Amino acid sequence: MTERYGKSTPLCNTQLVKRANACLADVACTVEIWGEVPLRFLQHLDLKNGVYGIVGMSDRTLYPLIRPGTIVQIDQGQRKVLTQWENEHDRPIYFVELRGEFLCSWCELRDGYLWSIPHPLSKCQVRRFAHPREAEILGRVISVAMRLVEAEP
Repeated sequence: MTERYGKSTPLCNTQLVKRANACLADVACTVEIWGEVPLRFLQHLDLKNGVYGIVGMSDRTLYPLIRPGTIVQIDQGQRKVLTQWENEHDRPIYFVELRGEFLCSWCELRDGYLWSIPHPLSKCQVRRFAHPREAEILGRVISVAMRLVEAEP
């Protein structure tokens, strides 16, 4: 089964969105995922200059912290994995390219591998990728726009 926002996999279907003239396509994509989108929300998106990702509908890596369908803003200047934080809310979240798909996850770098660390409640498994051959950090997630309940059909 193929999902519009990337290949269907048990872990991740996250789509990177960065196109200078794709504002209408991105808005349509958001409306398709969320149902209704408040106009005030759209006014704050800088689709021409910002880098955004859409967490795929089957990506539960950081659930319940980051839900499927969440829009994330990515700071491409922050690609270094930070190792010190106080709690799960302070722990940096990264947007990672995995040669054919994208992943929104907590990360660790050890012994030449990038480890994708899921939220403990997500029921997802820790994954390991050769770095940078199999996985490249595109940037740190710096803001999110997320529905708190599922859109009604």
